[in-house]
Amino acid sequence: MMGRQAGIADGGREGGANRQQGLARVLAAIGTVNREFTARGSYPFQGRALGRSQLDLLFVLSQATGTATRSGTGGVGVGGLAAALGVTSGAVTQLVDALRSDGLVTSEVNPADRRGRIIRLTADAAVEVDAFQRDYAVALAPRFDALTTAEVAELERLLNKVQAAPNPAPASTDPGRRPAGEEEMST
Repeated sequence: MMGRQAGIADGGREGGANRQQGLARVLAAIGTVNREFTARGSYPFQGRALGRSQLDLLFVLSQATGTATRSGTGGVGVGGLAAALGVTSGAVTQLVDALRSDGLVTSEVNPADRRGRIIRLTADAAVEVDAFQRDYAVALAPRFDALTTAEVAELERLLNKVQAAPNPAPASTDPGRRPAGEEEMST
């Protein structure tokens, strides 16, 4: 009974080994699905030599403000991109410079703070990112055939809830990536 009360008190989130094992299985399943798709070798912008961080930045821009980014009315600041990607603002600036020279993003003065920049996808890049995302969904759809429409909606709700939760900014194993706000130390 005490275990049941503890579960109620923490919103039904009981800790311990069972919860950790369940989370590990969920993360492993997500990783498996992701690896299956990326193993296909189908990446956007294949004609360009873009790195993973550049692709990540394009996807963050696409998802951050949806059609507003594509219509030119939205956009994301350098700090917002740094936080989303888990890199420094300086790293984002380098990524943006390369993507801008390839004609994939624009960088404009932020009208609310002239010291900042607003980054947007170009129309061509938005079309290419959208096509990739559609192909991604089509390629992975058979993995979800075992789920009912209601279960897909519940999975979406749960993943959105996880995504909206505060990120504890775990230490990255990639030396080029660090939690937002953590500046590079000069020696």
